[in-house]
Amino acid sequence: PERILEECKIVGYETVACPWLDDEYHNEYGFKKVANEFNKAGKYFYDNGVILVYHNHGFEFKKYNGKTGFEIMMEETDPRYLQTEIDTYWVQYAGGDPVEWILKYKGRCPIVHLKDMMIKNNWEHQMMEIGEGNLNWESIFKALKEVGTKWYVVEQDNCNDRGPFESVKISLQN
Repeated sequence: PERILEECKIVGYETVACPWLDDEYHNEYGFKKVANEFNKAGKYFYDNGVILVYHNHGFEFKKYNGKTGFEIMMEETDPRYLQTEIDTYWVQYAGGDPVEWILKYKGRCPIVHLKDMMIKNNWEHQMMEIGEGNLNWESIFKALKEVGTKWYVVEQDNCNDRGPFESVKISLQN
């Protein structure tokens, strides 16, 4: 954490993200265990003026005794020490509603990753530029304004046979 904080200070980052959890944490006990670790690391960053956020994928939305791993992790952490970096595509991929999850963590959603989803002919999910898929962007942006999200990050993991600059241009235009 000390080295990461030093890099944040040099570059001027306000947040630092945990982008993934190893397989050992993909269970009820693992989400509780990592929450404890996030509380410790998050307090260190918080005390030094940086916010720790967690970037979700799909696996965090598996349920354990009626709660998703994401809910377990967020309930077990102090809101000052862990906030979210919701990824709209992955929430939808996991069967959730991005608007619902954004609103659920009002006050804990300073940054969001925006990408759209389309269902291909063989029922596979495909990442798409904003406005080129099925997500309800009007509702998503309304929710982001309501919760006070500061950073809207267009994240396009693949560009669907387009160049990255064309891809980002499409998202920004839409």
